[in-house]
Amino acid sequence: VAEGLAEGQEILQVRAQQQGGSGGSGGIRYFISGIFAGNQSRPQSRGLFQLDPVSGSLRAGPQPLDREATPVGQYQVEITAADLSATGASTGTAYAYVTLTDANDTPPTFPTSVLDAVVSEDAQPPVPLVLLAAADPDSAASQTLSYSLVEEAGEAQPSSEISVDASTGLVRLTRMPNTSQLSVGGRQRQLQLQVTDGRFSSRCLLRLAFSRSLQRPPVFAEVPGGAFNMSEAAPADSLVGAVRVQPPDSRLRLASPQLGLPFSLHPASGLLLTTGPLDYEARSHYLLVLVATDT
Repeated sequence: VAEGLAEGQEILQVRAQQQGGSGGSGGIRYFISGIFAGNQSRPQSRGLFQLDPVSGSLRAGPQPLDREATPVGQYQVEITAADLSATGASTGTAYAYVTLTDANDTPPTFPTSVLDAVVSEDAQPPVPLVLLAAADPDSAASQTLSYSLVEEAGEAQPSSEISVDASTGLVRLTRMPNTSQLSVGGRQRQLQLQVTDGRFSSRCLLRLAFSRSLQRPPVFAEVPGGAFNMSEAAPADSLVGAVRVQPPDSRLRLASPQLGLPFSLHPASGLLLTTGPLDYEARSHYLLVLVATDT
């Protein structure tokens, strides 16, 4: 059934027979004796479902059915049938498994409300700034997130100097502005970025600052093959690879504020390590944006 099913809407109907298969079922009454989420043993709220004691009709209860509130999106309802017409009432038990299908009922969210990026005045566009990564607990909606630049503080229209890849969330500076016209001491732009799942949307603020020209801007060495490969079976703290940059005293950091990003980058050595488990079926590749700062 769909999550958010209206209270009182029928899900299924159970029926029991008296022992021996004869005598009809007129004296049988039905009761919910337990509700469990998935295969968990901890009982759930009785308000999720209601059961007509005479007809055996299982219906949605007053408490909303929320797929994201269960580990596997499924409830196990234990139903007891009691034959009250028999001497020394006999009972029987059955289980109804109710699986909730996903609905787009939760907005996507950014892991942080404010992002910061710094660009040197002598950088050559296009310059990657940040990699947006919103999370949406709705499984269907999370596959169709779309990113965009919606406005810039003090401007009527979004900046044409900034591009946002709608599908990957990569934000780039496509054209260097005239930094001499930026306010002294506040060489910064404030941009509102948005993610939408087609129904709901959320925003975050990108603070883009321009630094004075460096005489020796850091330069990354090319990664052999253009990418790192890693087994999904690798444990935490496994070495993914080493990032090299000139001059060697540059400080390194990850510039992609992804929720639950399972990687860390040592600022001095450039060693890229895993920080948690990898799951190929859940995500087969990562796009990491690295920043090197000349010290």
